[in-house]
Amino acid sequence: MLYSSCRVAADHRSQVRGASPSGSAVPLTPSTRRFIMRRCFRCHVEQPLSNFHKAKASKDGMSRLCKNCKKIYDATRHKKHLVNNPVVCARKRAHRAKNLIKMRAKSADYQKAHRPQHAERQSRRRASKRMAPIVEKINPEIIFTRDKWICQLCHKRVHRRNASLDHVIPLSLKGEHSYRNIVLVHKRCNSQKGNRAIPQQQRLLP
Repeated sequence: MLYSSCRVAADHRSQVRGASPSGSAVPLTPSTRRFIMRRCFRCHVEQPLSNFHKAKASKDGMSRLCKNCKKIYDATRHKKHLVNNPVVCARKRAHRAKNLIKMRAKSADYQKAHRPQHAERQSRRRASKRMAPIVEKINPEIIFTRDKWICQLCHKRVHRRNASLDHVIPLSLKGEHSYRNIVLVHKRCNSQKGNRAIPQQQRLLP
């Protein structure tokens, strides 16, 4: 039974393409047509399933719009929801004013649950605002392991609670936010250094 049903489906697919592997043309019936054809919700044209994107949220796993209509819809939607659109901006401001306390609480909960990711994202944002020539996504654990938990300023052991990341060439002096320009230091050593570029520390750069 399974083989015969698969053979019928193969005949229907081949008939759409213009040939039949079994040699006999099997007419499309409503019960089998839905497995190989689909009607677009926007242009109302029946097309093969290959012209539709997959969609996990849909019941049958396929998008309601064909690929061409989906492309046009996305372009139109993006044009309507531009950042500088005054209507959209006014609606966002009204929504934020109405739900300000709830949004701040949600943001605080996320920052508390994802503290390392939030700190890394803020450091990249700060580097971008300082117009750093290179801005990389930094994983502090890689730097801690690379420097062997030794402060690169006082050359003493660093505990995790006192660990800090320092730019060899500060961002205020157009330094990079990259692995080659970031080292492990104590929080106290970092604050004492300030935004100065120390020649002894610059020798570490490759």
